[in-house]
Amino acid sequence: MAAVLVLSAPAVAAAQGRGHATGHGTKAKPAAKPATRPAAKPASKPATRPTSRPSARPAAAPKSAGTQKWGPGYLLSAADGGIFTFGNARYYGGMAGRALAGPVVGLAGAPDGQGYWAVSSDGGVFAFGSAHYFGGMAGNGIEQPVVGMAAVPDGSGYWLVGADGGVFTYGSARYYGGLGSRRLSARVVGMAATPDGGGYWLVSSDGGVFAFGDARYLGGMGGHPISAPVVGIASTPDGSGYWLVSSDGGVFTYGTAPYHGGMGGLQLAAPMVGLAASPTGHGYWMASADGGVFTYGDAGYWGAPGGFGINRPLTAVASGIHPAFHPRQVQVGGRYGFDVSWPQCGQGGLPPAHAIAVLGVTGGKAFTTNPCLGQQWRWAAGASGAAALYMNLNEADVPSSPRSANGPAGHCARDSAPCAAYNYGANAVDHAVAYARRSGASAPMWWLDVETGNAWTDHGDLNAEVIRGALDELHHRHLSAGIYSTGLQWSEITGGADFGVPVWVAGSPDLTSAASYCGRGFAGGPVWMVQTMLAYDVNYLCQPARAAQAFGVHPLPTAPSWTVDRLPNSIRIPS
Repeated sequence: MAAVLVLSAPAVAAAQGRGHATGHGTKAKPAAKPATRPAAKPASKPATRPTSRPSARPAAAPKSAGTQKWGPGYLLSAADGGIFTFGNARYYGGMAGRALAGPVVGLAGAPDGQGYWAVSSDGGVFAFGSAHYFGGMAGNGIEQPVVGMAAVPDGSGYWLVGADGGVFTYGSARYYGGLGSRRLSARVVGMAATPDGGGYWLVSSDGGVFAFGDARYLGGMGGHPISAPVVGIASTPDGSGYWLVSSDGGVFTYGTAPYHGGMGGLQLAAPMVGLAASPTGHGYWMASADGGVFTYGDAGYWGAPGGFGINRPLTAVASGIHPAFHPRQVQVGGRYGFDVSWPQCGQGGLPPAHAIAVLGVTGGKAFTTNPCLGQQWRWAAGASGAAALYMNLNEADVPSSPRSANGPAGHCARDSAPCAAYNYGANAVDHAVAYARRSGASAPMWWLDVETGNAWTDHGDLNAEVIRGALDELHHRHLSAGIYSTGLQWSEITGGADFGVPVWVAGSPDLTSAASYCGRGFAGGPVWMVQTMLAYDVNYLCQPARAAQAFGVHPLPTAPSWTVDRLPNSIRIPS
């Protein structure tokens, strides 16, 4: 098993990538300055439908008003157009795997909670679910890249905004002004619409806020020193306040927007990319580029792509109220994680947050030890959503060896190689479990590492007895057990023995191919996990729900939902 390379993940995130709301940012409310409303409207270019608009999944048929439930959820978009949905938010499609002229930079939810729009930097707009396509700037050429979008509250249109503050309108969205004709001290990075669609705010990276239409200017950080550039803005549900978020996780509140915490002053492994308000206005979600989700106030945590769940960085976050949806739980909080062992001893850092971790107890062979197991277990317990252990196996000692002569199979005769092999496997487990306990490591799932890199006899039946003895001893201890190997190595070592236990397959060349290895089982059991052949051991869970039972973790919280008559007072649902 190879060395681990530390990849970007939220350094302060706890298990499953959730951010703790422990930071104390500055609630900045400098003296108000007048909103800028230039009269000049940028020249409108004809909207062009993207040539690669994906087919939209039809929205679910509404239930009767008395039985339909609604609840909060959040959505994340990645630069490659991948969409990730959590809570009651449902997935209706994305652009991942398709050729894009520019990265996806913005995301907006449809007001009925059954669709969304994404926008790329070249002005291409992509509509999914109930979201309607009204046009975009793709193929028309724009002076500055598009950096964000906002939807008309009733879903009948949307605005796009460029880095120069130019605003482009589609559908019923009205033009209330922009900054395209003005010289700015910093590029525009985002926009937010008022609840009635009669105006919008633009925000620049230096914290400047510009209000148009019926949007009220309530303050900003323009002209004030900030430690990191502002990357987004979000409005309260009633439009009486707004939040700004900076790339270091600092949160700035204006008007009635309450401050519930932020990450300013704390170290992050990747910058924040945006903030989305909870439907009540009493909390917010923040997302970082590496897939971390940080929750504050009444914004619930219902999962995150985190760690290796994304191929490209996250670029935007959106939220809303949605028809109730309870997805099948991925209880370990993700599909990706690491295995580490003695080769990583003395390395400066280990991955800070991920879904799973599997730690090596032995030092490469049976009856050896990983000297860093205690330290690595403390890392895993604090940084992963679930943890398991693995141990190496190899051929048995001669029957007269103390490791083979006695054990569950009894006292072996000098010529009883099968007896000695079985005892050797069982005694190797005894040794490894005892060492793990002394190191403070305890997990309900153990994997047996069976590789040709260790010495084995030429007799597959004897090698299989070593493995059988180890499996039986783990099961005797009420521990779940599985086998790590490849089909080729397993056949060479055991002759294709069938034990019917979960399998951890090695050999995927990369993460993209990992899922295809979930059907490449051996030893008669289902494939639960796939290890890649990257320069570090990154693993993909094929069956997260089943694996979660063995890893001994609890399910993620379920997002709340309510019937219309029981909705919190501050939440409005689409008519």
